[in-house]
Amino acid sequence: AASQRVGRAELCQRLGLPADAKVAVLFTHGEPGMNAMGSPAVREMHDLSPALLQQRLDAVSAALLARGYWLLVQEHPFNEAAGRCLRLPDSSRVLAVRENVSSLIDAADVLLFTLATLQFDAVFLDKPLGLLSRSALYRDGAPPFIGDHPGAEAFLDSLFDEAAWPARFERLQTDVAFFFEQLLIDIEPEALPAGAAEWANHLAQLQRPLDRSLDARVEHFVGQWTVNP
Repeated sequence: AASQRVGRAELCQRLGLPADAKVAVLFTHGEPGMNAMGSPAVREMHDLSPALLQQRLDAVSAALLARGYWLLVQEHPFNEAAGRCLRLPDSSRVLAVRENVSSLIDAADVLLFTLATLQFDAVFLDKPLGLLSRSALYRDGAPPFIGDHPGAEAFLDSLFDEAAWPARFERLQTDVAFFFEQLLIDIEPEALPAGAAEWANHLAQLQRPLDRSLDARVEHFVGQWTVNP
């Protein structure tokens, strides 16, 4: 159950932040489940190995602290239940929190995400957002992804580039609208049967691409292991 939504002033007072604090908020979602999969395909697609995520959090935290920011980290309940939350830097300005997500977004100057679908909502709230792993929103540098930059400082420079955000928000909002219209991600119970049927029909028209070298490797294997009469 979510705690009651509160305004920025009340949240800052409750967490011990100065009224004029510069605030970044990180939301995570389900990374332990992704990393526990036997196949590394999903992990590689999202670029979210545990060690790499931890390294990125450490670097971004240090860079934010150097710029005078506070960092609030709200781990998803999936991560907490799995006992695999990120290790937070030892700083009084980096806090693990469990708050109403709207309270945190209201209080944030910038937002950071891994896979949380909350980022779909965030693109309509006119607050810069950046990624510590590739998400469904990632495409050609918008929103900024730390893996596309030589370090945390360059990533934050891109994240804080105010002039770039009007065009970024316009494209991201178009992308989210497309996802909801075409990719059937509405999870309201009444929408699921029709969405699942349409998605299944789409998948039925596709086939998994083959490894171009598969035939040659099969022939090589047969040649190596076939016993000549």
